[in-house]
Amino acid sequence: MKETSFRLASGGVWKENIPVKLERGQRVYGEWGYAFSDSGTFAIIRQRENGNLDMVEIGGNKRLVSNHQPIYKGISQKFGIGTYFDDKEPDFRYSEKEIADAISVAEDEAIRLENECVEAGRKDKETKEKLLKEYDFLERAEDYDYRKVAVKNLRTLLKKKFPKQKFSVAKSGGAYYVTWTDGVAMTEVKKVTKMFSGGYFDGMTDMWQDVKNLFGELFGTIDYCFEQREISDELRNRVFEEYTAENNFNLEDKTTLEYVWRDVRKRINETSY
Repeated sequence: MKETSFRLASGGVWKENIPVKLERGQRVYGEWGYAFSDSGTFAIIRQRENGNLDMVEIGGNKRLVSNHQPIYKGISQKFGIGTYFDDKEPDFRYSEKEIADAISVAEDEAIRLENECVEAGRKDKETKEKLLKEYDFLERAEDYDYRKVAVKNLRTLLKKKFPKQKFSVAKSGGAYYVTWTDGVAMTEVKKVTKMFSGGYFDGMTDMWQDVKNLFGELFGTIDYCFEQREISDELRNRVFEEYTAENNFNLEDKTTLEYVWRDVRKRINETSY
């Protein structure tokens, strides 16, 4: 078997002083690591004097990567975040035609993505102009006070949309709670609070995920906002009487009574009074 020989242009070495040099056409696996990448495989266009790489993606997302600073590891080593060269088939080279075709496709894809970005920016601008006109009674948020302004705007918007309902918007710990009694349905209030959402906590990754929100960019966002609708005994009993009057239930049966109360709670949650 031919001895593997790679040399870093920057003079560095990879494991046990094996010299490392990556040549045009050699195979490199994703910017995020071979095991984690869903973006295909790269062909080296050239390795710069500083050791960084110019690469083109073969298939995948069809990207050109310029002056990339990799973490050099062979794919035979432990996988993780980084750039992996192919030390299993060190003599493999993509042909000049494969490289040229990949570059051509990647350049076309870059133009398409740029056009999409320009169009998205135009639409975002139009949407923001409409929002500023529709919600001209709200205060604009700046980076340094976006949450403070968001809470103020939330109170204003709740009052505007539900003038007969009394709300409390208060902070507890790191979250804000919107509480009210009877009145407006939970689903209606959530439509308003959702307008100020800047993201969500992803339990699968245990990380906060930002979401695009043009309204929030203009009028502020609140990371954690919860709705708490309190139901008075008077409303609960009234809806129970109305519901049972509409249906012929045997309320002496405990199981039937449990189902009735379940449906009553559901009706209250979905209805404004």
